[in-house]
Parts: sequence; structure tokens; C-alpha cells
Amino acid sequence: MSSPTGRPLRITAGTAMIAAGATLGGWWTLAALGPPPLLTGAFGICPGTVLADRRARLRGHG
Repeated sequence: MSSPTGRPLRITAGTAMIAAGATLGGWWTLAALGPPPLLTGAFGICPGTVLADRRARLRGHG
């Protein structure tokens, strides 16, 4: 997801989750889960890549 395609995909998914949760009454949990992918896409940070880099450093590979 750290590819050039991953960033707009996360933004789209986050926006869709917020919109769906807001329009489908009672689906507030879906709307609450939307901001993390939206923000990580907007700021260009992929949590999976960050975690993988951290694990590699802890093992002494980086």
C-alpha cells in the first residue's frame, strides 16, 4: 500500500467509509473507522510499511 496506487486507494476507502457510515443510519462504527485510512493516505504514511521497517530495525536488518 505504499505504492503510488495505495495512497489514493486509502483516501477513497476512508472517504467511502465515512460517507457510508454517515448516510446509513446506525452505522456510526463504519464512519468511525474511516479517518485512519483517510489520514494515512492524505499524509502519505503507510502503517504497514512503518511497522515492517521497525521490525527490520529491531532484528538488526536496517
